[in-house]
Order: sequence, then structure tokens, then C-alpha cells
Amino acid sequence: MAPSSLVRLVKPYLYTFRSNAKFRWFGRTILDVYVSEFGSYPESYYRTAIQQGRIRVGNEKVDVAYTIRSNDVLTHTVHRHEPAVAVSQPQAPFVKVVANSETWLVVDKPGTMPVHPSGAYHLNSLLPILENTYGKLYPIHRLDRLTSGLVILGKTPEAARQLGKAIKERDSCTKLYIARVRGRFPFNCASHVPNLSSHKSYPPRYGEWSVLQDMDGKKDMKAAETSFALLKFDAKSDSSVVLCRPATGRTHQIRLHLQYLGHPIANDPNY
Repeated sequence: MAPSSLVRLVKPYLYTFRSNAKFRWFGRTILDVYVSEFGSYPESYYRTAIQQGRIRVGNEKVDVAYTIRSNDVLTHTVHRHEPAVAVSQPQAPFVKVVANSETWLVVDKPGTMPVHPSGAYHLNSLLPILENTYGKLYPIHRLDRLTSGLVILGKTPEAARQLGKAIKERDSCTKLYIARVRGRFPFNCASHVPNLSSHKSYPPRYGEWSVLQDMDGKKDMKAAETSFALLKFDAKSDSSVVLCRPATGRTHQIRLHLQYLGHPIANDPNY
């Protein structure tokens, strides 16, 4: 999809986060729990929020020295400001509908818009936006927030289950991605990256992953494989357009494998 100059903004609103007390929190002060478990704000913010009653226990205002107990329910009310997201049209459903039937919906998701509510995004994510128009929907797969492309959603749990099963088992269904990468990609249309199934991915801190050639002492590694084909090289920008066909579906798989090959996605902020 071509980049859009349209963006969708959500009016700031009050939102209350709710958390059931976890066993590891028992016996610790509420201030210590928020500072160590929720890193969105500094200690000074949490101290003030508790003192002002924006952070409560069982809807009751407590002291910063309150000790967490079993069955406690912690609430944190914030004035939420969601980031803007790109959209393809100025009116609902705000994204291009590619196909629509009684059992499923296919849309062209813009980059910058997450599929599910997460992090700073809630009302400005694909699922809530579409459900305002189409009612309850069941995502069959997902795309990274910065990735644009087709997203299929079921209108019933059974439709989502059947389509999800077909995608997972590659039953007459193939996932293809197109990426613009840095440099001249060296593989032609018949080439596949060799031995990628022997490389592993693991999650270090801050949400970034890496590729390993062996287990490297880690027992939770999973194999990942992607095939690539060069579609076009642009000398002016020193970038290539590459067709990507993942055989597995690991987190950030295509982004990681392209980085590993020395041709990261041109505007990837992480890799």
C-alpha cells in the first residue's frame, strides 16, 4: 500500500488499568511493586499517583507503604494519549476493505497501526477500529505494527478456526511479504538462503532479537527459515525490493534474517 498522508487521532481519555496481585508481590509495598514491575514512569510519578489516589487497592486510597496481600486488586487511572496512526480513508472503517463476506473480512492494514491493542495503542489499533463497524471479529493472523498488508479476520469463531488452521498448515495458502532492503541483494529469483533452518532466534532485552547459528547453551531456541528472491535493485537509493517467503513464523523473523544477511529493511528502527 502506498504511504498515506491521512492519520487518525483519538481524543485523550481516562483509562483504568487493573492488576490482580501476583504471588511475588505479596509482602512488598505498593510503591516498590509499581516501580519495579511497571517501568513506564519514574518513582516520583508513582509516589504522587498513590498519594493522590490515582493508584488504589480495591478502589480504596492507600499509603505508599501499603503492603500487598493476597486477593488485592490494584488499579491505576491515567489520562491516556494514544499515538496517531496512518489510515487510508477519512471515514469508518478508516482502512481499505479488500473483501467482505458473511464469515470473514480482509483489510489492507496501514503501517504504524497495530492489529491488537498493546502498549500505548488501544482504541487506535486495527481490531477496535473495525469492530466499531463490523461487530465482534476474530483475527486469524497478525502483522507487526510497522508492516502494511492484508489482514484476515473471521466473523465467527468457527470461521477463524478453519482459516487459521489452513494458514498454519500451509493448506493452499502461502504468506508472501515484500521488503525494501539496503544494498544490492545478491540472490536471484531461483535462490534460497541456505541453511537458515539451522539459525536460531532469541529475545534479549528491549524487544530486540538476534540470530544464532547453534544453541549456544540456550535450550529454548526455535529453528526459523525464510526464502528470498530479488525483485528489483534501485541504484539511486542503493536499495533492493525483495520477495520474502517465510516457512516458519517466528517473532521478527524476516527482519532478523535480512539483517543477518547484511541487507536489513531500509527503514527498520530496530534492525
